[in-house]
Amino acid sequence: MLKAKNTLVLIVLLSLLGLAAFFFYPNDKSATHPWQPENLQSQKFWYQINWQNQAVGWASLSLEKNRDHFAVTEEDFITGRVQSQRMEFSFKRELVFSSKSPYQLSQITITSKEPYLSVEKQINNGKQLSAIETRNGKATELLAPTINYTLEDYLTKYSWLQRKNTKPTQIVKEFNNDDYGLHYSRYELMGTAPNSNNVYRVKHQLQNSADINDSYQSQASLLEFSQEGYLLKETKANGMIYIKSDGKVTINPEMQRDLYLASGIAVDQALGKTQQIKGLELLITPALKLSNAHPALNIENNRLRLKRGYEYPGQRSTIEAAHPRAGALAQSLIKSSQTINEKVESLVSHVHNRLTYKTLPASFEIDDILDNGIGDCTEHALLLTEMLNAIDIPARQVSGLIYLGDEKQRFGGHVWVEFFNDGYWQAIDPTWNLTNVSATHIPLMLGANKTPELLLKATEIEFKVIDVQR
Repeated sequence: MLKAKNTLVLIVLLSLLGLAAFFFYPNDKSATHPWQPENLQSQKFWYQINWQNQAVGWASLSLEKNRDHFAVTEEDFITGRVQSQRMEFSFKRELVFSSKSPYQLSQITITSKEPYLSVEKQINNGKQLSAIETRNGKATELLAPTINYTLEDYLTKYSWLQRKNTKPTQIVKEFNNDDYGLHYSRYELMGTAPNSNNVYRVKHQLQNSADINDSYQSQASLLEFSQEGYLLKETKANGMIYIKSDGKVTINPEMQRDLYLASGIAVDQALGKTQQIKGLELLITPALKLSNAHPALNIENNRLRLKRGYEYPGQRSTIEAAHPRAGALAQSLIKSSQTINEKVESLVSHVHNRLTYKTLPASFEIDDILDNGIGDCTEHALLLTEMLNAIDIPARQVSGLIYLGDEKQRFGGHVWVEFFNDGYWQAIDPTWNLTNVSATHIPLMLGANKTPELLLKATEIEFKVIDVQR
């Protein structure tokens, strides 16, 4: 069985970074500067989360104004069926700011619960930042320099629209839940929404620095604000949509379509046994253009051409320091292997046999994988990539599609690995124990932490079979 990390799971993780897009709507709408801390009032607001044209969860944000501090609480809850399994994901982040200018951030508590994984983070931002992270009961501590982050920083994304001579682009400083530091977001005013001059459309992207001309920007999400700066709707880069609601919505997973299958792309005829297919040609309908596509993706005149065991020329990538446990394990497994191909085959087989396939969230790290011995395609690919890099074989993850069989007759999201050998990148798949991937592996983009563009348009696309070579 396969699972796309670009389905519900990867969507959950990507939505965590976007939770700050929820906001407060004061009762006193006549307030001159509603986004200044002194004008905020205690409030709670609800949002419905939609994906693939169905409701999948709710989100809320509350502001509690106390005598000595402001408390901001963000919550997400998503539920649904993924490969016939009912899953629930919850996330909660509480930020405490001083009630006195400059309204400095003092504490953060983050809790998340997903299948097979519970995480709690307690962070104190005093003279030094201290953090305790507990993953499935195992705690680790971290000390780091204090960060300068205030309630005014948190509110900048709303307040900049209210300023005189509003700049078309605003760089916003935000707290990073993962490394406990700061990252920067770029908000760009795109104009007003169609048929409404009272709603502003804003594009949001992460970038590397506070430089407004920073060349890197992440995949964009689109937001809609009222003239007063209140968020009305957000469409994230992964297709998740947050819409302001009147209250907490009720979700019945039994009434939902399978969230994994809903993210896939249908094909007009059954393909039969994939291991017998040497080449495959598919027509993508309707016609579309893809940006940032995988180097081996062969599309011409909207026809997608695939072959078994794809490889392509390229440059050797720089190997980053591998996880020590993964490195020690890899070294122990290749003692009798002489060639690169023998080493690769040994590690592919080991990862395939070591991990029991289970549909998992995207939050598993190497220690979680090794401790639990379970994982889906992303865990298989992550572990194998770390092990190959540890023995000086450059490797990287690939996001794409794979045929799910004649019963489902569609392509679903999948993650596998490429390794570099003698001037070529070659594809391998530890989930399926393949050192020669099938012709139904469609590489869409390098990496496994973003949603491929083709998957974002899955509900609008169909594959038509032009030719099958066996």
